[in-house]
Order: sequence, then C-alpha cells, then structure tokens
Amino acid sequence: MPRAKKKATRMTSRKSANQGLRDLWQKVPAALIPKPDPPGRLTPEETRLNYRFRDDDTDEGYDDPVELVQRVRMGVKPMGTVVLRLLRDNRVTERTLGGAVKAFGLKYLVFFVKGGRKEAVVFQKDATLAHYYDPDEVVARYKAAGVTLDRELFDTPLEVFARPLVGGDLPTETRLPITGLCLGYPIEKTLELLLRLKGPK
Repeated sequence: MPRAKKKATRMTSRKSANQGLRDLWQKVPAALIPKPDPPGRLTPEETRLNYRFRDDDTDEGYDDPVELVQRVRMGVKPMGTVVLRLLRDNRVTERTLGGAVKAFGLKYLVFFVKGGRKEAVVFQKDATLAHYYDPDEVVARYKAAGVTLDRELFDTPLEVFARPLVGGDLPTETRLPITGLCLGYPIEKTLELLLRLKGPK
C-alpha cells in the first residue's frame, strides 16, 4: 500500500476510534450509560475473543479501543491496554478515552513506556484476578507446566499490575502467565508460548 494511502487509513482509524469512544458517553443521558457488569469467571469463548487484542505485529491482531473498553465494562476482560501515542502518531486522545472510562464507572492509568509509547490500562475498580479465574485451577495448570504462581496474585487489586503490564516489569518466570491472565487470554495459548520459548529438550 502506498505511504500516502497508509497515512490516510491511519488517520481515518484514529478519527473512528476517538469518535466511537465519544459516542459511548457524549450526548448520552447519564441514566442510559451502562455501568460495569460484575466480573465473572471467563469462558473459553471470552478468552478467545480477548486474544484478538494482542499486540504481536501480526495480521491477526485486533485494535478496537471501543470494543476493548466495552469488554472491560461487561466484566469479560480483566484489563485492557490502549496505545494513546506511538512516537509522533497520536492514536487516541487521553481526554476521549478518559471520558468513556469515567462515564462507565471504570478506572484507567496512563504510563509512558520505552520506545515512545504512551499507553493506558483500563480495568474495573476493586477487581482482582480471582473474579475472573478459579485460582486453584490456574495455579495447578501452571504448576503442571513447571511454573509456580503465588496464590496471593489472585487477590491482588488489578491496579497493582497496571504499570508492570505495560512496562514488562514482572519476574521473568511469571511475566507471560501474569500478562496473559491480566489480559484475559486463553491459558493454553500462554502455555504454548512458554513451551516454544523453552525450545526442544
């Protein structure tokens, strides 16, 4: 695709994302703005849908901040990350995202990350991983794969994971499992990745 066309596509995408987020709350009567649904244990279908939002530079990646915020509000995605700016490319304005998040009764934090990224993390207030997963079951699955997860992780407020989630500041052994859990990805996908990284025995 020619550079000019790519630039025009990106600009249209940015306008669409910002307008879509504004449509969630601007000019909408407060009584009609939905509040967060209580988070519940994630189903395989929900984790499959969450997996579309990964940022892995493939054509399979899915970037829709409107749907991402909605999924967090509906309690089917523990945390969502939105790239606000990458180098000089302003993708979503913080004011627009913040307006939607606050209208929905959610919470968000913004961080500057290495590589010129400004990224927001959206989540439900007071939610923990235990709202979305059976802690004992998840700990057992990872233990069988040779990864030890502390049971206390599941009772930690999601807010605590926000900065390490976007900055990658997690212990090497548990970085991928915690990231996958926070983003609501299928556990089997994380286990597959861990096996690939370990390489052949």
